[in-house]
Amino acid sequence: MKKLLIIALLFVGCEETLEPQDCAGVAGGTAELDNCNVCIGNNTANTGFTACTQDCAEVWGGIAVLDSCDVCDADSSNDCIADCNGDYGGTAVEDECGVCDSDSTNDGTTDNCGTCDNDSSNDCVQDGCGVWGGNNTPLTGTCDCAGTPNGDATTDNCGTCDTDSSNDCVQDCVNVWGGTSWISDCGCVSIDNSGDECDDCAGTPNGDAIEDNCETCDTDSTNNCVQDCANVWGGTAMEDDCGICDGSNACFTAIGVPTLASNNMTVTLNELTITEKTGSYEYYISYTLENNTADQEIDEGSFKMYYQNESGGEPQYGGFNSLFPGDTKNRTYTFEELKTTLFGILSYHDDQFFADDPPSDALLWQVIIP
Repeated sequence: MKKLLIIALLFVGCEETLEPQDCAGVAGGTAELDNCNVCIGNNTANTGFTACTQDCAEVWGGIAVLDSCDVCDADSSNDCIADCNGDYGGTAVEDECGVCDSDSTNDGTTDNCGTCDNDSSNDCVQDGCGVWGGNNTPLTGTCDCAGTPNGDATTDNCGTCDTDSSNDCVQDCVNVWGGTSWISDCGCVSIDNSGDECDDCAGTPNGDAIEDNCETCDTDSTNNCVQDCANVWGGTAMEDDCGICDGSNACFTAIGVPTLASNNMTVTLNELTITEKTGSYEYYISYTLENNTADQEIDEGSFKMYYQNESGGEPQYGGFNSLFPGDTKNRTYTFEELKTTLFGILSYHDDQFFADDPPSDALLWQVIIP
């Protein structure tokens, strides 16, 4: 039994080794060699590969390629290309001017002004300033502002071009190049300004002299003219002792002339004598009172001395009576006052004892200190 089993196993094993192998060594496999002797097919390292083909030189698995000019080789560097007309293997070439043809005799060139054509007779040339196609424009190439090649002319800040730097314009006092403003004694002023607007009346810049209302120009304000009583600047008219401008003291009664007072008393100042003493003046008066009315009793009234430069004065003291019609009274009286307080007016009135100034209807005599 044991021997028969061994023989049977050996018989079966021999039957399996008799099945043919493919190119991959697989019994019963489907892999096969292609025309390049590469084993391809299932269960191989080249599973999924396609069989090799012939290249353009009919070489199986070759790498030769047919280029656009139908040249077959394996060198891609010599593949033909399209010329400027799009023709593969063509000989047309685009020249500098962008013209595409295969005639090199008509190729254009670009001149120094950027013009491209095949006519060399119209190529631009350099002007005197060394500028290609130029027209000797000033300040181009080697030309100065006057258009002179390699010249020395320059343009100043006022736009004047010449070779004389001594006449180059300058800035005026307000920093304007070529401006006309100028510096006067009063500072920087325009050309139409006299420059004396800061001068005083004496023509001194920033001086202190002032012209008064009489057109006198000086720096002394204490001597400025004033208006007289007639409102004339620098005038000489003055009020007289009667308060009348440029008057002649016509309000005063003359000494020795009988004058009718406001109370109808006729008054005559016969004498007014002023005597100087050590520190005072004595004022002596002599006067006559007359009642020339027919039916009126008149109070004597009184005299009063009024001060020159201040109100008030010194009244006449004493007992006084009345005068009846036809009566006459002669009297004398002496006033005395310090030299520091001078009298200016002697007044007669029947009611002025306490008055500061002479009544408007009083009789007045001018008192003049000798």
